Amino acid sequence: MVRVSGKQSGVPGVKWNHSSGGRWEVTWNEEKTRKRKYFAVHHIMNTSKAYNEAEADALRAAIEFRKCLERSGST
Repeated sequence: MVRVSGKQSGVPGVKWNHSSGGRWEVTWNEEKTRKRKYFAVHHIMNTSKAYNEAEADALRAAIEFRKCLERSGST
């Protein structure tokens, strides 16, 4: 289970962003360009989940995305 505590992911390159109702942001560099991908809580809440459940799911997805980037050597 992923627990959201103090809005810190504990994973480099994954941070909380208060914009648009809250979202987790994954950042990485690709060919000298800073890239970002957002995992918005409100998109997951559309699946009838409570906010804290949706936030934990968004964090889990952001961490998995970041791990995929690391495995592919894109970080």
